[in-house]
Amino acid sequence: MQHFTKFLSFLLLVVIMTGLVPAGIVQAQTIPGIEFSNTIEYLKSQQQTDGGFPGLSEVSDPGTTARALIAFHAIGIDPQQFVSSEGLTPIDYLLDTYQGYIYDDNQLLFPGNAGLILAALSFSQSAPEDLPAFILDTLQEDGSFSTEAAKDWNSGLATDLSQALAILGLAAHGDPIPAVAVDYLLVKQLQDGTWDNGFGSDPDTTALVVVALLASGQVDQEHDVIQAALQYFKDTQLENAAWRPMWDSSMINVDTTGWITLALVSAGEDLVNWRVDNNSPRDALHSAIQEDGSIGVGFINVYSTVEALLGFSQGPLVEPLTPQVETINKAGLAVTLPDGNTILRCVEFSGESISGFEFLESSGLVLETVFDPAMGNAVCGIEGQGCESDNCFCGMPNYWSYWHLDPQGEEWAYSMVGANTHEVTAGSVDGWSWGEEPPTLVSYDNICGENPQLFLPAMVKEDQQTTSSVLLPLVENAGDTEEVTSEPTETEPVAESNLSQYLVFGIIVLGLIAVLVLVLREKRKV
Repeated sequence: MQHFTKFLSFLLLVVIMTGLVPAGIVQAQTIPGIEFSNTIEYLKSQQQTDGGFPGLSEVSDPGTTARALIAFHAIGIDPQQFVSSEGLTPIDYLLDTYQGYIYDDNQLLFPGNAGLILAALSFSQSAPEDLPAFILDTLQEDGSFSTEAAKDWNSGLATDLSQALAILGLAAHGDPIPAVAVDYLLVKQLQDGTWDNGFGSDPDTTALVVVALLASGQVDQEHDVIQAALQYFKDTQLENAAWRPMWDSSMINVDTTGWITLALVSAGEDLVNWRVDNNSPRDALHSAIQEDGSIGVGFINVYSTVEALLGFSQGPLVEPLTPQVETINKAGLAVTLPDGNTILRCVEFSGESISGFEFLESSGLVLETVFDPAMGNAVCGIEGQGCESDNCFCGMPNYWSYWHLDPQGEEWAYSMVGANTHEVTAGSVDGWSWGEEPPTLVSYDNICGENPQLFLPAMVKEDQQTTSSVLLPLVENAGDTEEVTSEPTETEPVAESNLSQYLVFGIIVLGLIAVLVLVLREKRKV
C-alpha cells in the first residue's frame, strides 16, 4: 500500500510537470508572481503621442492617465518606460494638461480631480508643490473639500468619492490630513457599510474610501467603519471570489475587484482568507487577462486594465501617515502699562518658537497696531493705553519698548531687533513697557508656574511716597496730552492746630468780659 501511494504521488508530479493538469487548477493554488509583460506591451501600444493614455474616447485623458500612474506604483512598474513616439511620458502629459482637468472655466477647483492628480504625480515625485494648498483651501466647516466648480459633467460639490480622492492625494504627498476631513467620511458611511459615489451605494467608492482612510493615519483596520466595510465585501463576494456593482451582470467587474482587493491589502487582510472555492480575488483578476495583455470582461480598455492592476498591489498605496502630535510650549509675557500696573500672561504656542509679535497677539490683550511694509508691525497701544493706530508714536519720546528677560531671570535686556524678527522660545519671558524703563521684574515661575499671577499693581518706592509724581493713564487724544502729576501738600500735626484755635478763642472771650465790666461800672456812677 505504501509503494502504491508513492507511485500515485510520482504520477501526479509527472502530470503537473507535463502540463496535463488544466492551468487554472494549478494557478488557483497560488500566484507567487504575475508576469505583466503582455499588459505592459498592451499599454504601450495604447499610449498616445502626447504621452497620455486614452479614456472612453480615442484621445488622451488626464483621469485615465493618472489612474495608470497609480497602478504602476501599486505593482512597482517604472512609468518612465512608457515613452511615446514624440519622446513624452505619462508624467509629461499630466504636467502639461492637469490644470484644465482640475479647474473649471472660472478657475474654481475640482477637489476630487485635484486629489487624483496629486496622488498620481506624488508617486513619481513630480507633484506641483502648490497643489496641496489649493486642495486644503477648499475645506469647508463640515469637513468636506468642496467648491462651486462646474464643467461638463464634473462638479466641485462634496461627494464621498471626491472626498476620498482629495484625502488620498494629500496622503500620497505626505501632507497631514485635517481631522475634520476624515470625520466627514466617517459619519457618511451608510448602514450597510458602504459609501456613496453621488448616485448611491457603490463598492468601488467604498474600497477607495477604505484605502484613503487608512492612508490618512487617523483610522486603523480595527476601526468600526473599516470592519463594517470589510463585512460588506465579505457579504457581496461572488462565487468566483470577485466583485461587481449592482448594475453589472457579468461574472466579474475588474475595476471593482481591483479596488476591493487593494482595500483588503491596505487593511492588512490575508487574501488566503478571502478564497472562495479555492480561488482568491487575484485568481479572479488573473482569469480576466486577455491574450493581448488587456484586462477585463466584456468592457475592456486601458481604464479597466489599469484599475485591475491595483488588485495585484503587494501593499498599501500609501504608508499610513503618522499623526503629528502638536507640541504645546509656554512662555511668559509681562506688560507694564503707562499707569504703572503690570499685566502678566502665560501664553501657549505650538512649534519650537513663535515671533514676538505673534506671541503678543496670542496673549489675548487688546492691541492697537499698525503695519509698515518697510518696518513690519508696530505696537501703538496695549489695553487702551499708549497711542491709537492712526497716530502710533503720539507719545514720543515715550513708546512701547520691547524687552527680553535674561535666562537667569535677573534683569531685562532691551531687544535689539523688532518683535517681528525675534523668536520667542519655550520657558522664556518677553516684556513690553511704556518708555525707556524696563517692565516690572518678574520670573517665569510667577507667570507660568503652579500659582501664576495675572496682575501686579503699580509699585511706589518708600523714598518716593511723599515726593514722587504718579503717571496717569494717557487719554484717547494721547498726542495732545502731557504727563499729569499730583503734588503732595505739607500738613501740620492735628493736635498743634487745635491748641492754637483754643487760645485765640479764650483771648477773645476774656476781652469781651473786660469790656462788659467797664460798662457796668460807668452805669453805677451815673
